[in-house]
Order: sequence, then C-alpha cells, then structure tokens
Amino acid sequence: VDISCLSWCKEAFDIVKPFLETIAKDVQYAAFADIIAGLMTDEGLAVTEGVAQIFAKSSLIDIDLSDNAMGPRGLSRVESMIVNAPLQRLYLGNCGLSYESMILLREWVTADNNRIANSLQELLLDRNMMGAEGAREVGEILSQCKNLKYFSYLGCRIQGGTIHLANGLKNLVQTCQQPALCRIEIDDGNFGESESSAYIPLAEAVEKCTKWQRLE
Repeated sequence: VDISCLSWCKEAFDIVKPFLETIAKDVQYAAFADIIAGLMTDEGLAVTEGVAQIFAKSSLIDIDLSDNAMGPRGLSRVESMIVNAPLQRLYLGNCGLSYESMILLREWVTADNNRIANSLQELLLDRNMMGAEGAREVGEILSQCKNLKYFSYLGCRIQGGTIHLANGLKNLVQTCQQPALCRIEIDDGNFGESESSAYIPLAEAVEKCTKWQRLE
C-alpha cells in the first residue's frame, strides 16, 4: 500500500478507510511518507493514529513514515502498527523525533525478547533532532539488531552523540559471528581525535564486517 505524498485530511481519510480495512490483513509493505503535510496538529495526529489502527494486525515487513511531522506524540500513536509487525525495514526520516521518541523506539524494538530487533534489517532515522542523549538510545537499539544491514542517521547533528552510535555498532558486531552490516551513513557525526573518540569503536566495528557496500 502506498498513499505517500498526499495530504490526507480527516475527511479524505474517512473515505478511503473502508477500502484499506478490507485489504489490511494481506499488506506487508506500507508506504505512508508525507501524508499529513499542512494539517493542523490534532487532525494530523488523528489521521496518523487512524492509519496505525487499520494496519495494527498486518504482518508488515516494510514501514515508511518519513516526512511526517509526528514528534513524540505522533510516534506514540503508531505503536500498534510497529510493535505487532515482523519488521525488516523501518524508515522514520524527518519526523520531528526527539530524545523522548528514541526511548519509545528502543522499548518497542527490544520488547518481547528483542523480537523486532532480531528481524530488523534496515533502520533510517535521517533528519531528526535527537541530540546526544537520543543517540545514546539509538546506540542501544543498534547493539541488539543482529541482522541489521543498513543504518542511516544523516542530518541529525549528533555531535557528541557519535560515540554512542559507534559503540552500539561495535557491540553489535561483537555479538555476531558473521555481521550482516553492509551500509552505514553517519557522515555528519563528530568523530574527534582523542583515544575516547568515536572513530576507534567505529573502526573496530568496520574491521569485523566483511560485506561492506557503502560507508559514509
């Protein structure tokens, strides 16, 4: 299902909702990027929650919610769609996500004995403003995703939080006999030059991976 790049006001969403409900059980790929542009906050949150409720019991492999100004309140409203899915790919770029949002995401990904963490292969969190503390939470997420192939954190202005991402990647590859990582994008991080800087654990993580396709 792809309803991306259309601004779904509540009235329009109510029209398409019955049809979506008839197909939801068979849907595996959900593209919902940029669907609440220009809406007032309450209406945007209502539409976001409505979409999540429809697909709460779907076996979603792929979810793209990028370019929706959800923030922590909006993210909490899509919980049912994310936590019940056998997710392999999750895209949350440019969603107005904060440090608090990353706490939620970590809790969901690591719940039920790391159920989502064990299936997740791609995680994109580009163009959000989680800060160093948010990066710490993301580092915890990364360390648990043993089948992760692709991770992107571009445009998040992580600065002092880069060390947390690097440590998360290092901890991840240390628990895998054959790490799946082949693509990482964190090229606006601050890697520093001291012994405690991020480039050291990142280098240790890179060294243990043999399937590299792209490293930024």
